[in-house]
Amino acid sequence: MKTYLAGQRVRYIHTLAHLPRGSADQSALEVGTTGIFNVWLRTLLGFGRADCTTYNMSTAEKAGL
Repeated sequence: MKTYLAGQRVRYIHTLAHLPRGSADQSALEVGTTGIFNVWLRTLLGFGRADCTTYNMSTAEKAGL
């Protein structure tokens, strides 16, 4: 995971810069995440709740995606 995050650093910074700030009474939904964006939505952007669907690399690899 650490190697993956390092390789995606520029893309993540770009994405975070374009997301709106939230507040404790707002929710966000992240679709297809590796699990880190829902944490960032709460801790860095201030959303009170962040739900997500996760991306499972091993499942995608098995499916040939």
